[in-house]
Amino acid sequence: MGKGPGLYSDIGKRARDLLYKDYQSDHKFTVTTYTSGGVAISSTGVKKGEVFLADVSTQLKNNNITTDVKVDTNSNVHTTITIDEPAPGLKTIFSFRVPDQRSGKVELLYQHEYAGISTGIGLTASPIVNFSGVVGNDKLSLGTDLSFDTASGNLTKLNAGLSYTHSDLIAALTLNDKGDAVTASYYHLVSPLSNTAVGAELSHSFSSNENTLTIGTQHALDHLTSVKARVNNYGRTSALIQHEWRPKSLFTISGEVDTRAIEKNVKIDQDHHSFGINVKNWPQWFVVWLWRKLTYHMQLRAAAVVTVLFLPARPSSSQFVTGVCLTFPSSQIGQSSPVDEDKTAPSPAAGNAVLTGLDCRERMKKRA
Repeated sequence: MGKGPGLYSDIGKRARDLLYKDYQSDHKFTVTTYTSGGVAISSTGVKKGEVFLADVSTQLKNNNITTDVKVDTNSNVHTTITIDEPAPGLKTIFSFRVPDQRSGKVELLYQHEYAGISTGIGLTASPIVNFSGVVGNDKLSLGTDLSFDTASGNLTKLNAGLSYTHSDLIAALTLNDKGDAVTASYYHLVSPLSNTAVGAELSHSFSSNENTLTIGTQHALDHLTSVKARVNNYGRTSALIQHEWRPKSLFTISGEVDTRAIEKNVKIDQDHHSFGINVKNWPQWFVVWLWRKLTYHMQLRAAAVVTVLFLPARPSSSQFVTGVCLTFPSSQIGQSSPVDEDKTAPSPAAGNAVLTGLDCRERMKKRA
């Protein structure tokens, strides 16, 4: 941990990153390349329902000045200029969007050993002023975050937070929405070597009297591959696997399932299930490769390889049949027979007791 309490946005950040970062519910594809001169160019495409959005962004660094420019499909040009350390502990950010003439904004961030301050003001006649401040040290910090509308003279945002850090544990408590909601979270680093961590977040709304509990975990299978999972009290379960297949190039697959919808035997649609990558377009060889890699790193190849298949119940049907097949390695041939989800004994292939992914797919098609 660095010296000083940091900024208000750092309160509870570790838990938020563990529970929400890198999860994708939309069909999103991003490609980022780096030139020899240090220029980063990114292209992003997102499909939301029937709408496809895209943007191209570039980042240029020159000494302590970083310039980010992004152009989207709505003909908007977003520009952000960051000046790092014009004075010790100070950072200046200037941002604007063309053609919106009222989007200009200036931010100042200052970090000290015992304080962290962030302030921003819009470049308009009646701007909204944002201010956040934190006092304390790298162990205990207390802060507030507020926004003031100069046009109406009202506070549009008022939050407060408390953070406690000790060794491998970070706990945070925040009061949000002008005191209408309270959130408690914690982050615990179990193993620094494998980057294994667990975390949880509990939110309560006083106006609606509703509670939301989310717990999650992460684990690095190796220095290139990591997995994450989370679940909340509403039955939504999410998981992702991320692989760095080359330096600064990440391949991430994430998905979310509403377990309550599964119990009701409803159709798989956008109201109940969402995937970062379209599952029905995965080739069979890719599913087998993915699970073999995952089980290999988890040292489960000596036991069994689990293959989960989502197959259409009928052609052009949106309902799916889920099949689970266990593929045993050759060392276990003769000791046990592969079975599927309903425990029905398979018909062994001549000279081969291993149930392959293709065999599993054909058998599930027959059951469908």
